[in-house]
Amino acid sequence: MQDRFYSFIDSGFRSRLAPGKKAVIVTSQGHPDISAFEKAADDFAGILKLLGFEVVEIIRMGGGGAPDAVLARRDLLDKARAAGRAL
Repeated sequence: MQDRFYSFIDSGFRSRLAPGKKAVIVTSQGHPDISAFEKAADDFAGILKLLGFEVVEIIRMGGGGAPDAVLARRDLLDKARAAGRAL
């Protein structure tokens, strides 16, 4: 994923994108411990910040092996709605 972002950076490692963009990162994993893969989303947030994005929220779901697992997580659905409104 990171190699796809190189086209957005100039030779001086400055973002070619207009400032002021916002982002929400959403992750889902089968492993119930969200800290197991926490670094991947944090690294992605760092890349987005380098490109000038404001990362509004990182929403993480552990134990999401079933396609409809999030339906049982009202807290995450509410968080996603709030994050969407913040964009």
